[in-house]
Amino acid sequence: MARIKGFGLSGPYAEYKSFDMIAQATGGVMSVTGFADREPVRCGAAIGDTGTGVHTAAAIMAAYIQRQRTGQGQLIEVAMQEVIANFLRGRFVDHYRDGKPSERRGNGLVGGVPGGAYPCAPGGPNDYAYIYVQTMNTDMWRDFATAIGREDLLTDPRCKDAAARWEHRDAVNEIISAWTRARTKHEVMATLGKAGVPCGAVLDTGEVLDDPHLNARGQIHTIEHATRGRLRLPGCPVHLSASEAPTTPPPLAGEHTDDVLREVLGLAADELAKLRAQRVLG
Repeated sequence: MARIKGFGLSGPYAEYKSFDMIAQATGGVMSVTGFADREPVRCGAAIGDTGTGVHTAAAIMAAYIQRQRTGQGQLIEVAMQEVIANFLRGRFVDHYRDGKPSERRGNGLVGGVPGGAYPCAPGGPNDYAYIYVQTMNTDMWRDFATAIGREDLLTDPRCKDAAARWEHRDAVNEIISAWTRARTKHEVMATLGKAGVPCGAVLDTGEVLDDPHLNARGQIHTIEHATRGRLRLPGCPVHLSASEAPTTPPPLAGEHTDDVLREVLGLAADELAKLRAQRVLG
């Protein structure tokens, strides 16, 4: 049996209610999300809800394998707060290294240049590309400078190594931004991606649904919903070679009530009609 609660089955918070954003707050992720001069920011993805579900699914599989080996079942307990704290584990390295709580630093990566979201044409709210050149990889910096047509940076004292680029990050970032502003985020991603430099265009929800890569992989599925009509949605991100995971419309409230009662309780059609007439069933 698996049980999910906001704060678990024991402890001072055991009876407190929780939603995704409560888990994000109490698990620590909001404290490190956003920019230092603004309020803490909730992550736009439901990492508290979905992340807890994924952890629970993994726990169920582990318990099932254990039961196959030992014949003994067990109780699975997953707390949303603890899942978020687990996602945050890399920031505890900062906590101990700096001797203080890890801070919000926006899109920047400490020590890494390029390392952040750079503005692209035509300047819309999501016209950015996230670029990251690994600080320990000198070849990646060479490939980046070559890809943007700035081989001169390879001999520029401000860019001689990762430490120098970080010291002169404002000047280096302005050079990079000048290049990205003259191109769309898709052009930036294509140029750098083909050069072996990690780069991702910031896609909005519509662009994700239209993304040529996701569609080429068959990852965007079309469903027919009974009340909402035709919808496109991302499919299951886990691909098993012999077990397809189709995307189907969610059932309407009570859609399968009769089927379940027939199958589980063996009720006949007249019995179901009687229960519905008595308003036992909606």
